[in-house]
Formats: sequence, C-alpha cells, structure tokens
Amino acid sequence: MRRFLFWILVCLIAFTACKKDNHTNIIEPQSPTFSIKEIAYSLEDIDSLTIITHEVKPQTFDNYGQTILEVKYEEKYDGFLMSSEFEFSGSLPPNMDLSNLEVLAPSTVVANKVYLGGYKWPFSEEKNQKPYVANTAHLTTIKIPSKSKIAIYRSLDEKLLLASFTMTIVNDITGESTVVKGKWRGTLEFNNEKVVLKQDKLD
Repeated sequence: MRRFLFWILVCLIAFTACKKDNHTNIIEPQSPTFSIKEIAYSLEDIDSLTIITHEVKPQTFDNYGQTILEVKYEEKYDGFLMSSEFEFSGSLPPNMDLSNLEVLAPSTVVANKVYLGGYKWPFSEEKNQKPYVANTAHLTTIKIPSKSKIAIYRSLDEKLLLASFTMTIVNDITGESTVVKGKWRGTLEFNNEKVVLKQDKLD
C-alpha cells in the first residue's frame, strides 16, 4: 500500500512539473512598433497657399485727466489657433498605433519648396489645434493726450497650406518599409501684423 501511494505521489509531482514547464514555454506574440524613417512635403498643381486676415478685437484706453497719460500696452494673441490635419491616400501598416505618433510639419515655403519647422503635430486625420505663441513679446508705451481716448486696431495674417507628403514607415521588428502618401492641411505661420491707433476726444 505504501509503495502504491509513493508512486501516486511521484506521478503528481511529475505532472505538476510538466504543467509548469508548458506554461513557461508559451511565448506571447510581440506587438509591432514603428518608426518614421523619412517625411517630405511638396507642392503639386492642386495644392495651394491661402492667406486669411484675422481682425483682433480693438482695445481702448481713456484719459479723463488734465495731463498726458502713459500706459503700457502688450500685444497679446489670445484666441489665435494653429491647425493641422492629415489625409492618407494609401494604407498604413497593419496594427500601427497612431495615438502617440507625432511628425514635423511645414514651416515655410520658398520658391515652391516646402521646408520643415520646429512644430510637431499628431499624425492624424482628425483636425488638431494648438494656441499660437509669438516668438517675441511686444510691450509698447502709449501716450494719451488729456481728455482723449486711443483705440488700438490690430490684424494678423494666417498662412494656410495644402501640401502633399510622402512618408516612409519602418516596422522595427521585421524591418519592412511602407510608403504612405497623402495631403496635409494646416497653419504655415502667422505674420504681417498691422497696428493702427485711432485718437478721439472724450465727451
């Protein structure tokens, strides 16, 4: 009887060991990761560059005193938004996750040649926006005559570009390359700011 129980115990230990070995030998499939090898933008016949002039809400300073009033005026750009939107004309690699992928976008066009800038945008067919940040802050001293008011009118041009792109995507595991083409629509830059000061007498 003891020998019989001994052999049952040996079989149970062997079975358990085999079960553990089978479990540890299972290899989960590795999720693919991708890298952007190259992205280039160009202007085709159907592409375009559009300029939209944005008017800034006027700001008024009053001086009801008997002497000249000096005020500090800072040019702000609240409400100005840059945008980006990609459109794919081909298929992306299978199982490619775009949720955290960002790519460089155009910053300027010279002689129909598109140059990349410092802005990175999500590689997405949804429209993305971010606040415009000026390179320099402008603080101006304005002198307002007695019994007068000065209204400041500003405008800023936004350059909107429609360009073609070609991108090479590489599977980091297999090394396979995929070329994706399409269109990019977005803000190239804000520039050509105009400022007009209008003075009127206070009643």
